[in-house]
This record gives sequence, structure tokens and C-alpha cells, in this order.
Amino acid sequence: LRMQRIYDEYKARKRREALIEESVAWARNFPYLEMSRHHWLDATTVPEERAENLLSYFGLSSPKAWNDYYINQKLKVAFSLSLSATPNPYALSAWLRQGELQALPMPVNTPYSANKLKTGISQIVESLVDDAEQLRNLMVSFCQQQGICLVFVSSLPKLKVLGAARWIKGVPCIQLSNSIRSAKQLCFVFLHELAHILLHGKKDIFIEFDGNHIIDGYREKEAEADDFASKLLSSRQQ
Repeated sequence: LRMQRIYDEYKARKRREALIEESVAWARNFPYLEMSRHHWLDATTVPEERAENLLSYFGLSSPKAWNDYYINQKLKVAFSLSLSATPNPYALSAWLRQGELQALPMPVNTPYSANKLKTGISQIVESLVDDAEQLRNLMVSFCQQQGICLVFVSSLPKLKVLGAARWIKGVPCIQLSNSIRSAKQLCFVFLHELAHILLHGKKDIFIEFDGNHIIDGYREKEAEADDFASKLLSSRQQ
């Protein structure tokens, strides 16, 4: 029995070592240095440590599990979008994961109501200001009143993402990039994400990029959210 236990431990250790070795090549796809600068991960230059830290960051057991979750959609997850059609899916998955990690511990004491949001949107539009920092504070306060989780996440190199909207554990969540400096653009992206929450249900994750990239299958809903935001901002200007 003792020899069997030692042998089983040896096999388990070897499997883990093989997994880490296989994970090293996968880990090289991520902007690890920038992620560590944002304090998302511990800083290290050791490839095996980077691989282990990334697996822990995503809460997954292997690169295959990452592919199944973010690319192949083989696992049952809250959203149905595969990142295979997106630019830089590795950095994008890291950015989305950080939004999830920030959102999960945030208390949301007010239950979300679509009717309440419809009424409240006109109020937030009238309250919009030209100072980006003050605008962020207004958005946070508004979302707290609406039962929506709002997080701002640092951007990553070559990741031209502006925002995302999804439901996390039954709570609507909006994630915005800290790279948005213009108050005008921040207003538009925020209202665009609110449109997704209000109009497009719980099963999809919507991701907005800086540029003309739109994920196939989402063009109609993205156009609808654009139109929603544009009309609200136009009514404010009038």
C-alpha cells in the first residue's frame, strides 16, 4: 500500500509537471508583463510560474479548459459568444476575466428592473457632464441605483476594446475600458452597453471595439444599441 501510494503521488506529480510544460507555450500568448503591472498577476519571468499564475487567474485547470471556455464554448457558461472571432482573444479573455473578478465581490443591493431602467435612462442623460472623471462617478452612482454592476478595467496593449455587457450570476454587468478619455465617447459607450442590458436579454456577452470590428452574428443588435445611444444623446443636445 505504501509503495502504491508513492507511485500514485509520483504519477500525479509527473502529470502536473507535464501540464505546466504544455502550458508554457500557451502562456506566451498573454501580455503577462502588462497584466502584472496592473497587479492582476504576480510579477515573474519564470515561464512555468507564469503558466501556473495564468491558470489560477482564470480559475481553470489547463490550456484545454481555457480553449473550451473561451474559444470552443464546450462548457456551460453564462454567455454564448466564442472569442475565436475576436481580435487578440488571449488579451481579451484576460480583460474580461478581470472585469468578472472585480464584479463578483461588489454588492448589488437593488434588484434590477427593466421598467425602472427605462425611466432612469432619461435622468442620467440629462445629468451627463463633460468631465470624464466626474462622469464616471455619475455612472457608478446611477448603476448602483439600478441594480447594475459597473466596473472600469485597465486596457491592455493592442486590445482595442471599449466596453462589454453581460450578466454575471444573475446580475447585469457593464465593463468599460479605462482607455476611454473622451467624455463624449464614454457617454456613448455607456449608453450603448445599457441598451444591450435593456434590450438583448441575458444569454449573450456583447463586446464593443474601437474601430469597425463587429463580431459576426451580432451586427443587428450592435446597430440597435448604436441607434439607442445616438437617439438619447441627440435628444439631450436638442
